[in-house]
Amino acid sequence: MLSEEIFTIFEKIEREYKKDEIDTEWNNYFSQIDWDIKENKIKTFVKSTQKDVIEGNLDRCMSHELRDNTIIEALTKINVKTILDIGADTGMFLAKCKYNGIDGIGIEPVKKTVDYVNKKNYVKLFCFDLQALMQKFENKGYFEACSMLNFFHGAWKDISQKGEFTKYLANEFKYAVLSDNYKNNKPDPILTKYFELVYDFNMFGLVSLRQDYYKISIFPSTKLNKFLNKFFRTQENQIYKKMHHLCVHKLYMSKKYN
Repeated sequence: MLSEEIFTIFEKIEREYKKDEIDTEWNNYFSQIDWDIKENKIKTFVKSTQKDVIEGNLDRCMSHELRDNTIIEALTKINVKTILDIGADTGMFLAKCKYNGIDGIGIEPVKKTVDYVNKKNYVKLFCFDLQALMQKFENKGYFEACSMLNFFHGAWKDISQKGEFTKYLANEFKYAVLSDNYKNNKPDPILTKYFELVYDFNMFGLVSLRQDYYKISIFPSTKLNKFLNKFFRTQENQIYKKMHHLCVHKLYMSKKYN
């Protein structure tokens, strides 16, 4: 369980954070996909009732379910109990962590997102960015792991920023869940300088897991039952194609802890 002290620390960082006009154009993705607690279960769903919006987000819903559950399964195996999620977005991954016994906090620089997620009263997000975190937060055992899913598709290309943040991660957290483009299968020299690879969540291998474990609820369900039934009956090579657009997520252990 997280101590009350960490909430006090993050509240102070949030108060001092000078917000840019980053939230003037809220992420359109968030307006299409969401999660909720229904009947004591986390439900992932498409918010719109428009046919094109629903069909355009089905793969995304499915891929996020596969990604999140696989990562959480691996974190559970190595007995991780606390996590910081950077770029928490909808709070969906953090909510699934909590549902599976991993306590966590998220940070997200878009204030509208933070306010929206916090109103759900299930997970807690704070509004500040990566630079504020690195400058003002020393992790004195508050969190075992840090996750950053799809956050660095752009910034990850900035070698100086990647190097700075990778070193910070390795010094402050035992484990880090990071994402990369699925085409990049070579060892990353910056990451391998500080980390040992523990798990590689290559989505092409997920079909070996029980498919019924990943069934999801998407609303309005009456329009989608046929699609979902068909999806779960597809052959493995078809599921590979469905997952092909997904980036690879990797779980690293800091060499500091080896």
